[in-house]
Amino acid sequence: MTQAVTEAPTAVVFGRPVLPPAEEGRAPYWRLSLRAISQLAFQTNEVTAVIFIIAVASYGWVADQWQQVALLVIGAFVGTAGALVTTSALGTKSGLPMQIGLYGFNSCLIGLALGNFFAVNAALWIWTIVLAGLIGALTAAGDKFIPFPILATPFIIPFWIMYALDERVGLDKIELPPWETGGEIFYLQSAVASVGSSLFAGVLIAGIFYLVGATLSNWRHALVALLGGLIGSAVAALFEAPSQAILTGFTGFNAVLAALGIYVMCGEDLRLAVSGAVLSTLLMAVVIETGLQPLASGFVLATWLIMFLGWFQPRYWGPDPKADLENEAYRENG
Repeated sequence: MTQAVTEAPTAVVFGRPVLPPAEEGRAPYWRLSLRAISQLAFQTNEVTAVIFIIAVASYGWVADQWQQVALLVIGAFVGTAGALVTTSALGTKSGLPMQIGLYGFNSCLIGLALGNFFAVNAALWIWTIVLAGLIGALTAAGDKFIPFPILATPFIIPFWIMYALDERVGLDKIELPPWETGGEIFYLQSAVASVGSSLFAGVLIAGIFYLVGATLSNWRHALVALLGGLIGSAVAALFEAPSQAILTGFTGFNAVLAALGIYVMCGEDLRLAVSGAVLSTLLMAVVIETGLQPLASGFVLATWLIMFLGWFQPRYWGPDPKADLENEAYRENG
């Protein structure tokens, strides 16, 4: 599996459907593509997707990076097409992961990542289309044949390869200045920016739009995402990360993804979500030390670790502690 998913049959706003359910669970292509964008926050909601597009557009307005909106949309629609071709070949076209847009979110991320780290030229647009289709196919195939959640790896590994090749494939890296240090840290601002940075849009207005979009779909998810941003910022500050890196959400977006992803996938347990947010921030720092761009690696590694421990403990360590608590409460209450 790629990951556990929310089971929303159609776009909802505060629990009320605003689009008709797809016939026999077969959503049209445009809705699957929008759902892929909403899966960037582990949602299945076309309205949330539209607000996320606005969030990225707001970042383009603030940072003068208008290409990000186009790259996001291209990634979603091309990645969904690649996934549809692959699932059709594998006989899983109408399966739940395809229908909720789960196979397209990695393709959204590759478009945003390429636009964030490389200068705009013809090669950038060509590679976005090529990689989006390929990653959509890889995500669908990985979900079929790999027995554990692959999460964001179908986008991370291809990006690392492209980043290493850069000029050899026609791409020009953007020279990023060093982070400024010594500034005052405002944690709420950092948390909201961290939420926006999960869309490669580390500005306040983008984070606000993200939270609005998530709230319309599931207000608890919005709060968990914000909590993850707060935790990631606090942990980064504790280890004296550059203040600018914290304020722009760079140090906190993996915590946002981990908190929300683990909350969705692991039974809506806040304890695990908080643990994942802390772990993802620390693991992101480890990846940075290797010289690689961290991307969503902290989220992936933290989620794998927590899910592995959840699998390992009842088999090789001892009884499930949750089951023990439930049994004890049952005995006490008769």
